[in-house]
Amino acid sequence: MSHYTPSQVEINAMYQELSHNGYDSYLRHMKARTALKTDDIVRMMVKATGLTAIQIRKWKKDGIANKACAHALCELAERQGVYFGVHMLLPTKAVCEQWLEHDRHNFSGR
Repeated sequence: MSHYTPSQVEINAMYQELSHNGYDSYLRHMKARTALKTDDIVRMMVKATGLTAIQIRKWKKDGIANKACAHALCELAERQGVYFGVHMLLPTKAVCEQWLEHDRHNFSGR
């Protein structure tokens, strides 16, 4: 297999996709574990991060704001009995590159 080096544009797009999926997974797991509605979980997230509900709701589209917020969410999840790692909310460049390589190898026929 030839070596593939993704462009920064591809890495950025994969980061957006993975961070979006991570946030959706976070909400899904928190809802399942706590039996709370999304609005109640958002209120918990507001308290944990110090942000507004509007800022947190934007994460659905934009992904988690920063590492401090990701850590706060992971701690919140842990208190609810849910393991969630920071890397699941803020994927590293290496993770993005691995997913791009995986996609290229498995879905492009190369």
